[in-house]
Amino acid sequence: MARLIFSFFLLALASSFVLAEEFSTSTMRGINLGEAYSLSLSRSETLALQGQEVELLRGAEQAARAAFRPYASFNGTQFYQDTPSAGVSGSNTATSRRTGALNAQYDVFSGMRDYLSLRASTSDTESARLALSRARQVMYVTAGNAYLDLFLAQAQIRVRQRQIQVALDRVKELQERERLGRSRKSEVLAAEAGVAQYRAQLRQELGQERVAQQSLQFLTGLETDLAPQSLPGQDNRPLETCLATIDSRADILAAGKTLESADLRVQTQRRQLWPTLSADANYYLDRTDTYSGIKWDFTASLQFPLYTGGKVSAQVSQAQSSRNMAAISLELAKRQARTEVRQYYDKLHFAQATVAARENALDWAQRNFQAQSADYRYGLVANMDVLSSMNDALSASLELLQARAEESRAAMELEVAMGGPGEASR
Repeated sequence: MARLIFSFFLLALASSFVLAEEFSTSTMRGINLGEAYSLSLSRSETLALQGQEVELLRGAEQAARAAFRPYASFNGTQFYQDTPSAGVSGSNTATSRRTGALNAQYDVFSGMRDYLSLRASTSDTESARLALSRARQVMYVTAGNAYLDLFLAQAQIRVRQRQIQVALDRVKELQERERLGRSRKSEVLAAEAGVAQYRAQLRQELGQERVAQQSLQFLTGLETDLAPQSLPGQDNRPLETCLATIDSRADILAAGKTLESADLRVQTQRRQLWPTLSADANYYLDRTDTYSGIKWDFTASLQFPLYTGGKVSAQVSQAQSSRNMAAISLELAKRQARTEVRQYYDKLHFAQATVAARENALDWAQRNFQAQSADYRYGLVANMDVLSSMNDALSASLELLQARAEESRAAMELEVAMGGPGEASR
């Protein structure tokens, strides 16, 4: 019974290895970086929430516009009082009075505070809209990283599968040589141990592929296995050209709008000391008191602040501090943007140099493996030399994949640092 259970265990283990080595992306849904980015934009709840914040500010802007329009209403009252005592007379002794009137109010002049508040609200809305635009640009890196992680995981699996097949062919060759007495049993075992090691690494890489699948599916909202089609290309431009795009970056423009809004709010607070003029008018539709013959009235109110106990100066000081903070934030954003462009520019160029070096290293590693394999057939090198050269070729292949992925990652980061991506990337 124990022998039967052990046999089933070996069969299940062998089946799992076969399934792992038959991994294929042919049945998966193909996707490119542009599509992954577009789907991520439409699926992101974070961006949707930020979009609603913009709508809230648009509502506040519309409310500020209302200050330029008059306010009209219908006001009706019904008044009751006790019956007056004997001997009490006058205009206010009626037990019931009612009034119905149309009322209009308008702030004729308020020191231009309403105009300044509207401009500040407009700047706030534009700043939030630009911040949302920047968040959409940054999503390109988020979606791109998930895309590259999955692309790299699947490419590593394909390299590992090819390496396992090469190793299995090597085992068959050694087994034949052992049968002819030209190789030792230990050489066969060493090759088989290498195959087992490659298979264990393949299982680990399959697990990493599943994690990468889930990450990209979460961002795109797709519920099927995905197969990235290719790596994005690079657009090499001089550093000066890259730095010239900073001032038009959405987050820099947003910080500028925030500073503009803060400047306007300083002016708004200062103008609390300006005089204000308002108008109020009533047209009476129904009056039952002694004023029933009067159909309308009009009131003009002028207010000139003389002393506010230091309240206005304190509010101006607060607004000025907010303005100074906005100016500092703008300068910080510009310096950070310049640093990001320089960092990612250098990162991209070093990544490109690394790719070239890795390609050269892989070429030499493959040549060495072929030479070692040929020399082994003539008994010029040991089996361990062949296995070592095979491992070197595998490592060089995987390192080249990593280098190419990092090159694409750096290109995406530089594009976003420059204020991209453009419409062509969507």
